[in-house]
Parts: sequence; structure tokens; C-alpha cells
Amino acid sequence: MLKELQIHPLTQNILHADFYVVPEDRKIRVRVPVVTKGKAAGVELGGILQVIRREVEVLCYAKDIPEIIEIDVADLGINEAIHINDISMPGVEFPADVNFTVVTLLGKKGKEEAESDEESEEEAEGGEE
Repeated sequence: MLKELQIHPLTQNILHADFYVVPEDRKIRVRVPVVTKGKAAGVELGGILQVIRREVEVLCYAKDIPEIIEIDVADLGINEAIHINDISMPGVEFPADVNFTVVTLLGKKGKEEAESDEESEEEAEGGEE
């Protein structure tokens, strides 16, 4: 596995690379990039898809290291999220102590909510007079 890569700042040529050998019978911790797949249903309703974690730490054997962690967001609605415990991959463990959010879909304030807020503000102002 690649441990460190030194690149010349001007020419972008590789100057030096350090590798290390990983035993086949030992699990290792590596960071794997997160990629979303599909178009979330909540985006069509005005929501905004937000990727909270661009990389996730995994624990697995060297032969099982995934290139990417692909998350299907097609069924994600407004104000819903995908947490690390919702993701499952064969041969891969997620050593997170906390069930953190990986992807979330934030919603915009709807017209109905804005109208009800305006009405409640008018009632509050009318009651003070």
C-alpha cells in the first residue's frame, strides 16, 4: 500500500514514494471516499443534498478495501439523512463510536410554513395593541 507520495511542486513529477506491506491476516484502517448515486426525491421538491462526510474510515482486510463507498440517495426525502450505521458493505466494518451523519437532505421553508408564520406574527402584533 502507498504510505506517502512526494511530488515536485512545479513540474508535478513524482520525487519519492513510500510503500508498506500489509499482512493478509490483519485488518487495517483506511479512509475511503464517499460518492452519492442517483437523484434524491427531496431535491425535486426544493431540498438541498448535502454530503457531510466526503471520506469514511473503514476497517477491513487489504484485499477487501473498496475504491469508493457508493450511497444511493434516490429514496431520500426532505429532512432525512443517511447515517454510518445505515451503510452496510460485505467484508467491511465501520469503526465509528458514534452514529454520525454521512449524507443529509435539507429542506427549504415551504410556502405553507411561511404563510402560517406570517399569520402568527400578525396575531401576536394584534394582541399587543
